[in-house]
Amino acid sequence: MANWIRLYIGKKEALSWPWYIPEFDKPILRFVFTRDDLEVTSEDSGTCALKITVSEVKKRLDRFHLTTSEIDKTIADLLGLPSEKVELAVMDLDEFFETYPEPDIDDKKKHYAWETFYNKKSEIDRKKDRTNLGHLVALRHVRKMLDDSEDEEIVRLWYEYSPEDVVNEMELFLESYTFMTELERRYLENAKVHLTTEDFDLVYIELIIALESAVKKYITRKSRELLGRTENSINLESMTKDLSLINLIRFGIVYIGKSRLDKSAMESLEKTYSMRNNVVHNRARRFKISDVAESIKVVENLIITIERLS
Repeated sequence: MANWIRLYIGKKEALSWPWYIPEFDKPILRFVFTRDDLEVTSEDSGTCALKITVSEVKKRLDRFHLTTSEIDKTIADLLGLPSEKVELAVMDLDEFFETYPEPDIDDKKKHYAWETFYNKKSEIDRKKDRTNLGHLVALRHVRKMLDDSEDEEIVRLWYEYSPEDVVNEMELFLESYTFMTELERRYLENAKVHLTTEDFDLVYIELIIALESAVKKYITRKSRELLGRTENSINLESMTKDLSLINLIRFGIVYIGKSRLDKSAMESLEKTYSMRNNVVHNRARRFKISDVAESIKVVENLIITIERLS
């Protein structure tokens, strides 16, 4: 019988892997855990290697705009579906048949309606198979379970092998600055892809996520570097959590990084941030391609500036 690695939210199993976590799946856990969550304690059901509260995981996912509604919007846009069809799209066939059991074939009217519905599901699945959704479906599953759980419940990653192996594995998937740089770049590159498909609303969302994660990563690193990890340390990330993105960038680059910010670049960034807010809050969809391209250039240059400070 294989050893399993299991992710629990409260008492419910959310995800599991036999033997080891595949490289492709490790980013899922990077959204959930950080190095500070490591707590190796042997128990009957395995080795609890990582442990954090539901409320803290939700805050982390919120930072990356991974709420259920925002995930649903992204999946709907990628599949070309209305948001209310996303629940059907992410169901596997076992769940579909359990939720919508096939009626008796003798009831022709009901059976015909069910077959029509099933064919629609099959059509959506074919479209889903042709579309790269990355980890959106798995993260949506995790997010919905978190939303259905109490904030004080515990999220755990259980191993069924030795603590030594767990510690060795930690380095492979816990949050690291290299990963965060890759994450920012992925969002930036996704923005460029959306530019080519004229999904300009998604461009603005991707750009702000990329920039926000870059500056927060830098502030977190500087906090640890300058202040250490003692119990009485000042947590710069906590101090700045209520700042707007624009002020957060000024604080990180100018105050901490002691670097100048070009006035025209900041004006362009403020325009970009305003457009992103219009997308999220007002569902704006009409944009000039020249403005979108300029926004990509401004955000990319700012990320490069932040990376040089690091």
